[in-house]
Amino acid sequence: MDKNEGTVTKRLDRYVSRRQGRHVPLLRVALCALYAAVVVLPLLIAGRFGWLFSGNIWGNIGRSLGLAGYAALALQVVLTARLKWVSMHFGLDRAIRFHRTAGMVSAALILSHPVLLAAGSGRWALLYGLDWPWAVLAGKAALVVLLVHGAIALWRRAMNIEFQRWLFLHRLGAPLVLAAGLVHSWFIGSDLRVPGMRILWLALGAVAGGLFLNQIALRLWRLKRQAYRVRKVSAETRGVYTLELVPPEGHDRFDFAPGQFHFLRFVEGRDQPVEEHPFTIAGSPASEGVLVSSIKRSGDFTSLIDRTRQGDRIAVHGAFGRFSLLLHPEETTVTFIAGGIGITPIMSMLRYMRDTGMDINAALLYANKTREDIAFADELRGMSSGEHPVVKLTHFLEEPPAGWEGQQGRITADHAGRFGAQPFAKSAFYICGPPPMMQGLLKGLKQKGISSRKIHYELFSF
Repeated sequence: MDKNEGTVTKRLDRYVSRRQGRHVPLLRVALCALYAAVVVLPLLIAGRFGWLFSGNIWGNIGRSLGLAGYAALALQVVLTARLKWVSMHFGLDRAIRFHRTAGMVSAALILSHPVLLAAGSGRWALLYGLDWPWAVLAGKAALVVLLVHGAIALWRRAMNIEFQRWLFLHRLGAPLVLAAGLVHSWFIGSDLRVPGMRILWLALGAVAGGLFLNQIALRLWRLKRQAYRVRKVSAETRGVYTLELVPPEGHDRFDFAPGQFHFLRFVEGRDQPVEEHPFTIAGSPASEGVLVSSIKRSGDFTSLIDRTRQGDRIAVHGAFGRFSLLLHPEETTVTFIAGGIGITPIMSMLRYMRDTGMDINAALLYANKTREDIAFADELRGMSSGEHPVVKLTHFLEEPPAGWEGQQGRITADHAGRFGAQPFAKSAFYICGPPPMMQGLLKGLKQKGISSRKIHYELFSF
């Protein structure tokens, strides 16, 4: 190992240790407790826990739920801000899924606010009338926009709204809801006459507003100033292109664990879309100074990936994710299962295992539609016949050619038992592929007695 390799290894060890140490479970609990405390804090400051003993019970419940709902809504920005101290402990995919659930819960809490106020006072015109002070109308408008946002989020695919258009609408409406809600509660709510509540409300607004501004403008400005450059573009297999990126002169490549991902956005190029998208870092972190992503040409963003040329500048934000065998050093028997382009995070782990000579019992089950779709075929063949470690490789094809000697069809939990690393009961599983494949494998492996702690995946589309 030369000096550069030793430096990279030491940095990676420090990077991984912060994400796998004994303190991580305690920090997760602490972060969850902090989240709950912020939601409940308005009720404590306003003394809202006395509603059971007051006259207008329904009205007090409505005001209490409104306070908690707004606090939870303000925290929604924190969950999607890609804060390292959140994503490193939970994973960005879990943070986003919790964001969706918390959004629905906060919307329900805020909706119950006017309903229960109307029920407690008997003034049902509060729900549908327009002859109210402007601050009340601001609250009504915020509620309508919030409910529309929730409906679109739930039925976006059924309504055939593409993700980037929905994201634009979401980023347009979210700050309006928060601003209108703050104005409504500031001028109407008797609870905000308490000085502590006003301080808390301003703090929530400042945090949400600052993080939102960073998301839409400041972070992109910083990343563009330190944009990476494309060193090489190569066709990997049918429709799959590999980009090698290098940091700007005078800057080091950021550290990452094998299996993590980053966000890419073209800064300049030939008609490439300007949207930001996540892609796996397919290279080994042991490779000094370079980032590698293998991208399949499919959707609106990736359909023009083949137009990328050497020298193009790309804003890179990373690294994210907890889908890495380095975060589970106790696992020495590992079964990797990949479908299609889902091989890329697993490829990063395999390459790191090869580069560092890890002593691990590993198997790979890799599914594709045809033989021409198999990415990294030659490299995988070399790993299966090489040393340190030897990877037991099994290919699956849905449309095999004549004379095919591999397996046919889709990968199931039964296949994992037959072709995975042995002994099966002691194996950990790393799964990445199309959602239906992953759903079936998660269910099947659990039915075979594999603990959920030994099944690793990252999921953004369930």
